[in-house]
This record gives sequence, structure tokens and C-alpha cells, in this order.
Amino acid sequence: MQQQDGFSLLETLIALAVVALFFGVLLPPIVTNLERIEADALRVEALLVAANQIEAHVVIAADTEGRFEGSEGALSWRATVEQAGTAARAGDTVKPHALRRVQVDVFAQGHVPLVSLETYRVGVIR
Repeated sequence: MQQQDGFSLLETLIALAVVALFFGVLLPPIVTNLERIEADALRVEALLVAANQIEAHVVIAADTEGRFEGSEGALSWRATVEQAGTAARAGDTVKPHALRRVQVDVFAQGHVPLVSLETYRVGVIR
């Protein structure tokens, strides 16, 4: 009786078919997870940009109103500082104050904000 060394061609083809089937089943979930990871990383970056911009615009909200735009890397942002309400009364002797709304929207590509943050600050009416 002869002893056979190695694999036959049929055994090799069956092993390759099993491996191909295995990768065919696993590849779509792997690609989906990689896309989700990339989208989450972009949202985290957008959130950091929004947090930095809201921090900067809250400082100027005491004196300034308006709309400001800029970009950081692949992301663009728009900050809006506007009067939300008045806290002064007609008989007050102190300077009147206004509640100012500060909103920052961060965009990746398109018109829908990827991240939007909003806060309020008391400012002087001039």
C-alpha cells in the first residue's frame, strides 16, 4: 500500500470554496462596521469643533450679535448669536440686559448639520 503525501486537487478546491464562502458571509458586516466607525469618528470631530466654537462665541456674546462662519479641516461651521429676550424694565436704573442665544452648527458635506449645540448668555443691550 502506498502512502499519499500532501492534498489532492479536489481537497484544495473544496478548502478554497469554504474559505471564499466564509469571507463572503463575513465581508458585508465588516464593511458596514468600518463605515459606522468612520461616521462616528467624523461626528466626534464635529462635536469637538462645535464645542470649541460655542466656547469662543459665548465669550463675545456679551457684546456682539450676528452670524459667523468658518471651517476647520473638512468641516465647516456656522455660529449665530442673537437676542433671545430682554430682562430690563422701564423703571430700571441699571443698564438693560438681554438674553442671547448662541448656536453653533457644524457641517461635513451638505446642508444638514452634523452636530448642533446651543447655549444662552446674558449680555448688555447697547
